[in-house]
Amino acid sequence: YKNRKNGMRNDIAEMLADLKPKFMRFPGGCLIHDGTLNSDDRNSMYRWKNTIGAVTDRPSRRNNWRYNQSLGLGYFEYFQFCEDIGAKPLPVLPAGYNPHMEQAVPLDEMQEWIDDALDLIEFANGTADTKWGKIRCDMGHTEPFNLEYLAVGNEEVGQGFWDRYDLFHKAIKEKYPQIKIINSAGPFPQGGEFERGWNNAKKNSSDLVDEHYYTSPEWMLANCHRYDNMPSDGPKVFLGEYASWGNTYYNALIEAAYMTGLENNAHAIGLVCYAPLLCNVDYINWQPDMIWFDNHRVYGSANYYVQKMFMNCTGSDLLDVKHDGFDKPITLGSDKISGNIEIEADRCSAKFYDIKIIDIATGNVKTYDNLSFSNGGKAVIDSINSNHYKVEFTAKRTAGDKGFRLFFGKSDDKNLIQWFIGGWQNQDTEVNAQVNGRGSCLDHNIFSVMTGQEYKLCLEVNGRNITTYINGKTANTAIDKQPVMEELYYTASSDDNNIYIKAVNVRDTEITSEICVEGVNGINANVTELSGNSLDDINDFDNPKKVSPKTSALTAVSNTFEYTFPPQSVTIFTVQK
Repeated sequence: YKNRKNGMRNDIAEMLADLKPKFMRFPGGCLIHDGTLNSDDRNSMYRWKNTIGAVTDRPSRRNNWRYNQSLGLGYFEYFQFCEDIGAKPLPVLPAGYNPHMEQAVPLDEMQEWIDDALDLIEFANGTADTKWGKIRCDMGHTEPFNLEYLAVGNEEVGQGFWDRYDLFHKAIKEKYPQIKIINSAGPFPQGGEFERGWNNAKKNSSDLVDEHYYTSPEWMLANCHRYDNMPSDGPKVFLGEYASWGNTYYNALIEAAYMTGLENNAHAIGLVCYAPLLCNVDYINWQPDMIWFDNHRVYGSANYYVQKMFMNCTGSDLLDVKHDGFDKPITLGSDKISGNIEIEADRCSAKFYDIKIIDIATGNVKTYDNLSFSNGGKAVIDSINSNHYKVEFTAKRTAGDKGFRLFFGKSDDKNLIQWFIGGWQNQDTEVNAQVNGRGSCLDHNIFSVMTGQEYKLCLEVNGRNITTYINGKTANTAIDKQPVMEELYYTASSDDNNIYIKAVNVRDTEITSEICVEGVNGINANVTELSGNSLDDINDFDNPKKVSPKTSALTAVSNTFEYTFPPQSVTIFTVQK
């Protein structure tokens, strides 16, 4: 791309450049902090100084996505590529803390890691008379890269991270007060560690807080107004990784509706980027992904085209939008959580006893036989159709490395809510809702199950409110919000030349609306529209633009016009000022 030595593959780079991105976060994901603490180890954490200099001298490493990483693509190439596509660079550095292996650099040995961060800023912005600025100049880039943002950590949870983040924040702000520092709120959209991340950011006056979440499309419909009441002072949101589970037209449509809520809350949200960005079709270990490629072809997913539509039509100023005559939002689903109750030993051997289900609405109490599992297993306890109930049981792990799961509100294997006790790497208690096999975290806290120890566990469900207890103490509080379908999702912004009006119709019927644009004499606009697809349509190598927008012209003599939004469509008007 652009004839850069050791540069990017041209077709993929052009796909990225066509997005007109404002910034690019790199190198991304858990590969930042997964690995040992010794920079010389093949299994080392990602250390940026290992990624510059002659390509043949860069030490390859194992990364946590289970493939060899040559580091041929390093920080210099990332900075250069950002410059080539007009995106601000947003590098991410480890904080000397590995939540995967539960390893941490001693606090009194953190200076090497802090120096790495300070040296990176000097490498990006320093002059030729500085040590790291000279290294950049010697690599052929005499002008600074104008680094503005730096993220410390990726999805970390636990006090061990925040103790170390404090040291980074203090040192960076003292030497480079103009650098905007990004803190971490963990990998879930709510919960105790999420709140601790935000509280630490407020304590340090972090510039932004990195939120990550992958959810069902239904969660996005239920949470389109997530940021409406967020204050405008204090740290801003950096939504550094988000997507709904899937690359269908339905996923892209619902993401577009959610993005109108992000844009409407520009007072609280500073930066947003979809993730993951790229996937090699021959080495898939995660979905969804925005851009798919093999050794000689590339295509954008349906999600890619929604992102492109929004990025290509984003103003510098949010505009006020007034509306009248719209239907009330339609709430889908039930006002209660009912269905099967199941207990599982999750990758362990376990015993369960004193099992009972209490229907608080009726006062009915049912008890059940003890259960015992060796090397995993689960059993259906009962089903319940009540607005308010409790499930109580005692559990003990006798062997293994994880914990227990309680399934409730289960209608089938793809539609249920589950409570993990000692989930993931036996590090959390989480409530997670699955809709059509796509999960969304409703609440998360740190917790580990110990072999041989008894745990008195209780789940209380009241309407769609969920509370869990471990040994009498509250472990999780959550609300399983049901998806809401508004008549239209919309936002508007402007820059020096244009007014951008975005509207998303998620319903299966067309919607006709009158649109009035104040401050213009007549309408001269381009209309970019994504419509006419089945909800399960996807792009692939044979049909790379099956889901992609079309553009047409629209004119009107006055500043008011009528428009019919097709069913399940994304429409953007670019109105010339």
